[in-house]
Amino acid sequence: MPLLFEREIAICDLEEGDLIEFYRAWGTYSHWAVYIGNQTVIHLSPNPDAMGKFNLKNMKRGTSVRKDNIKTAARYSKTYRNNEFDNEHEPLSKSEIVGRATEQLGSHGYNLATYNCEHFATECRYGVARSKQAEAVVERAVTGIRELLELRRKYSWIEIINLILKKVNKYFYLHKSIERVKL
Repeated sequence: MPLLFEREIAICDLEEGDLIEFYRAWGTYSHWAVYIGNQTVIHLSPNPDAMGKFNLKNMKRGTSVRKDNIKTAARYSKTYRNNEFDNEHEPLSKSEIVGRATEQLGSHGYNLATYNCEHFATECRYGVARSKQAEAVVERAVTGIRELLELRRKYSWIEIINLILKKVNKYFYLHKSIERVKL
């Protein structure tokens, strides 16, 4: 997530084996890569379209571990060095991290919940596949189910659905003064 007080570093300050986080879609999710030097990253990514662009719409084209220039992988995303798990897991040596990433080039396999780009990057750096994004989704789902079960003790399913619809409608109609302009 975006930091309140950001420190900036130059690309030349990145070290082989650093994890790179790209904030996508205004920070709603992040894409992850392993920096291997010479402004190059290896990442598990949707295969690019005919224009060479990467995006989630291209998932139907498949995914693979690819090597790209960091600026190509970043596109218009804010880009961060993020080795935040260093305090929980011992990083492997730089050469081992780069070697693990390089060995995976061309391999396929992606699952948003169990093996995404963040899992790939952390597995290369620490030997442990981990994704805070996936962990957060699971945590929110479990919390939602608990809350739903708690509501079920008090209300019928029809009443619960009506409560949910009321909240959704309130959210979407909160700003009635905002109108779309047809161009």
